[in-house]
Amino acid sequence: MTTMDRTLKFLRNRRGAAGAEFAIISFIFAGVLLGIIDFNRLLWEYNRIEKACQIGVRFAVMNDIVSTDMATWDGTANGCSSGNIVPETAFAPNPVMCGDSSCTGTAHNPDAYQNIFDEMSSIYGRLLTDPNAVVEITYENIGMGICGNPNGVDIWPLTTVEISGIPFDFSTPLLGAIAPVDLDCRATLTGEDFNTCEIDLNGNVTGAPWC
Repeated sequence: MTTMDRTLKFLRNRRGAAGAEFAIISFIFAGVLLGIIDFNRLLWEYNRIEKACQIGVRFAVMNDIVSTDMATWDGTANGCSSGNIVPETAFAPNPVMCGDSSCTGTAHNPDAYQNIFDEMSSIYGRLLTDPNAVVEITYENIGMGICGNPNGVDIWPLTTVEISGIPFDFSTPLLGAIAPVDLDCRATLTGEDFNTCEIDLNGNVTGAPWC
């Protein structure tokens, strides 16, 4: 039997064809199944991170401002008559972006930032474990507030809480390399009282008059 005959005989051999076809189909099926699982996991992760931003911004507008200079800004000491609306141009820089250790152009209140971060991490635990996670709070003066406000801060800034930098972990590293996805979210609310109400040892709420 010549080499050509052997080659033709090998090519005509159908033994094991079913096993090969099953292996190919199984590979495709496994890929589709992992894709479905990853898609649902991605939706679940987005839902959790969105909820963390919503809770974070709600907490931020009801507690101390991270930007100390904005929190202590006195309109009457800066040429604004007591009782008047705070002008949009009254405070600079505007907006102010605050991270875990600093704010753009203003002093930073680490306790206020940590309180917001802790509230968000109770909803989305990856903020505590992922070194890529970034949480930023932005305050923008849009002309809301009262100069010389006797019951709290003068400026009631538009407040935005943002999470970024968290990569989604795919079930298959190859898929993650081909189509990487970063989880992020942003939520914005108008300012409220911006004052953290504290609870004393007897369980009584203390702080500003509205606490």
